[in-house]
Amino acid sequence: LLGIVSGVILVFKAINTKQQKQPTISIKIKTTTNATKTTEKASKSDNNVGSNWKDYTVSINGKNITLPCSYSDLTSATGAKMKEVQEGNSLESNYYSLANLYKGDKFALSIELLNDTSAPLKQKDAKVTRISQTKYNKTSADVDMVFPGNFKPGMAVDGETIKKVLGEPTNVRNYDADNYKSETYLYNADSTYTTINYYKIEVVNGEINELTLDHRNY
Repeated sequence: LLGIVSGVILVFKAINTKQQKQPTISIKIKTTTNATKTTEKASKSDNNVGSNWKDYTVSINGKNITLPCSYSDLTSATGAKMKEVQEGNSLESNYYSLANLYKGDKFALSIELLNDTSAPLKQKDAKVTRISQTKYNKTSADVDMVFPGNFKPGMAVDGETIKKVLGEPTNVRNYDADNYKSETYLYNADSTYTTINYYKIEVVNGEINELTLDHRNY
């Protein structure tokens, strides 16, 4: 099992077959330490994607994208892409990989790529099955994303509002220490060894810190 740790791109096995070695590439991720804090009021969005998270649809800069989608459609909507060297990396059959997308040199969002074909693919030709954005990504890279329930990174919200819009979550995780309070609302469906379907909302000190939508099926 591999992943992305400290800017190193790693690849994961997606089904229960013999694991194959994958090339790894080190990428230095530039972070922004002086990003301006942005808080948005919870209100009806102009880019309405509805409250059914199982539609697996997000609005990106006014364009609706449904997962899984093509990498080219996502880059067209966001104006963000992987580093060129990673786009050309090979992704073996029945493997998935995690990647970061950049708008210029600004970290814009994170994705998961899946090769569910019978032959190797370049990563840019694989399916995008997961999209994740933090409020710092949004502030830094200026990619406007609206997730199910019309929630956006940086939006002020409470748990009761989330439940009113999306229904009762599968699980809620809470952490409270000093001046840091986090609540993670997980909506999960039909998860198996090869199937991952979920929507995760992380709220920190009353603002949405990160939103993740995942729809990976075989």
